[in-house]
Amino acid sequence: MMKRRVIAAAVLGLSVWFTASPAQAFGLGLFKKKGDCALPCATAAVGCGPVAACGPTMSAPAPAPAMTTQTVTRYVAKTVTENKPVTTSSYQWVDEKFTYQECVTTSKVEKKPVTTSSYQWVDEKFTYQECVTTSKVEKKPVTSTSYAWVDEAYNYTVCKPVTTMVLKPVSRTVCVPTQVMSTVPVTTKVCVPYCSTTLCGCPTVKYKTERITTCETVCKTVLQRQTVTDMVPCPVTTYVNAPATGMRKVCKATTTTKDMDVTVYSSALVNKDGMHKVCKLITTTKDTDVTVYSSALVNKDGLRKVCKLVTETKTMPVTSTTYEPKIETVQVPVAAPCGPTAACAPACDDGKKGCKLFGRVKGLFSSKSSCGCN
Repeated sequence: MMKRRVIAAAVLGLSVWFTASPAQAFGLGLFKKKGDCALPCATAAVGCGPVAACGPTMSAPAPAPAMTTQTVTRYVAKTVTENKPVTTSSYQWVDEKFTYQECVTTSKVEKKPVTTSSYQWVDEKFTYQECVTTSKVEKKPVTSTSYAWVDEAYNYTVCKPVTTMVLKPVSRTVCVPTQVMSTVPVTTKVCVPYCSTTLCGCPTVKYKTERITTCETVCKTVLQRQTVTDMVPCPVTTYVNAPATGMRKVCKATTTTKDMDVTVYSSALVNKDGMHKVCKLITTTKDTDVTVYSSALVNKDGLRKVCKLVTETKTMPVTSTTYEPKIETVQVPVAAPCGPTAACAPACDDGKKGCKLFGRVKGLFSSKSSCGCN
C-alpha cells in the first residue's frame, strides 16, 4: 500500500513538472507571495539556473524525462463458482401428534324409585246448605182496588172575544190636477223653392218639403199625488176570560177490604250432603328402570398441522472472488539532477520558495534536494 502511494505522488509531481514551466508556475501563483511582482520572473531552468531581470520573457521547452524499469506487484480478481452445502430455513406445515382430553358420556340402566304426580278427577263428599221454601194458608185482610169512570162537574175559564169600534188615522194618496207651463218642440212641414234644370237644359223652379222644428210654450194639466189622513172607525177585538161550568168523565179508584184465605210462603236454610268431582294432584312412587348417564375425561391422541421452522442443507453453486498477486515490470520516470543556481532577482522573488516546491517534488525520488536553495 505504501508503494502505491509513492507511485501516485511521483506521477502527480511529474505531470505538474512537464505541463507547467517555471514562468507559468509563477504566473499561476504557485510561488507568489506578498512582495512579488505583478509579472512573473524570467525563465529559469528546473534546476534553478541563471535568472534574468523581471520583464516579458519566453519560457524554454522542458527536457524529456529519463525512464527506468521497476518491478511492482498487482492483485488480480479471480471469480470461482463451486458447489457448496448451503443451509436454508423456511416455515412449513408439519403433522404433529398431540394428546387431548375428551369428555366421554357413559350410560347404564338402574332400578330406582320414581315418584310421578298427575292431576285426576276424584269423587269427594261435601256439605252444603239449601234454601227450602214452605207454604201455608192463612186468613188475612185483603184490600182490593177497582177503577170506574164517573161523571164529575168542574169549573173552567173561557176566553171570549169582545169587539169595539175605535177611530184610527188612515192615510191615503189622491191625485190633484195641476196646471204646468212647459216648452214643447213643434215640427212643421214647409215648401221651399229651388232652381232646377229640365232635360232640355231650360232652368225651372221646383219646390221641396222640409221639416222645421220650433219650440213653443204649452200649458198642460198634470195629476200630482198628495197624501191625505182621515179618522176612520175600525173594529178592535179584545179577549176577556169568563168562568164556565161543565161535566167530564173521571176515572176513580174504589178501595174495599175483606178477609180472604192467603197462601204464605217462608224460606229456611237446610244442611245437606252431596258428592262432587274434584281435580286433585295424586303422587305415586314405584321402582322403574332409569338410564343413568355419567361423564369422564379420557386422554386421546390426535394429529394436527403445525407451522414450524424447518432447516435444510442443500448443495448449491456459490460464486466467490479471490485476489491473486501478479508481479509485473513497469517503466517509471527518473528526475534529472539540478545544475548550479544563480541568485533570484530581488524585485521578483528570492527563488527559495519555488526551489522548495520543486525540491519537494524531486524529493520523492531522492532523499536530498539537488536545488541550491535551502
